[in-house]
Amino acid sequence: LDVEKRVAVNPVAEGLVADPSAWSLSEEEAGPDERLTMAMDRPRAIRIGNPGNRSEFTVPFSYVDMNGHMNNTRYLDLAENLLFADRLKANTEARISAEAEKKAAPVLFTLPELTRIETEYRAELLGGETIPVLWGEEPREDGAERRAFCFQGGDANPAFRLKLTYRQRRG
Repeated sequence: LDVEKRVAVNPVAEGLVADPSAWSLSEEEAGPDERLTMAMDRPRAIRIGNPGNRSEFTVPFSYVDMNGHMNNTRYLDLAENLLFADRLKANTEARISAEAEKKAAPVLFTLPELTRIETEYRAELLGGETIPVLWGEEPREDGAERRAFCFQGGDANPAFRLKLTYRQRRG
């Protein structure tokens, strides 16, 4: 890492490795698992399409890690808060109302099962920084069980992109 620029650097290109051949495996050294890993394509960029939703987000102190930027896991918290906070609030209000009226509480919303996470971190978010977050559901085929939601932090030069795929819980 370049500490001043706060970006990853290629250790071979930067002359930090005395013997660059030590950074690759020969055919004899690489087993099938290593060869498969080395042959993997880079992940595709996440495309947001037509987001439909926009929110402002300010990085709270509790989301900042010891490196001074938003912790990677907090991006998932941000996304799920945007997706589910209103539905969970409605659930809670319905349950409180039912208790007050001495009725059985209805279940209005069950959290779906998260089945896939794709992330693309492009720039750091610092504590107190405010950015727009664009998000929306990807179009899906009729009858498809899975629903995917894309998020982008920032407009022209996004700091991050996420794609979360869910399916409804069974039984």
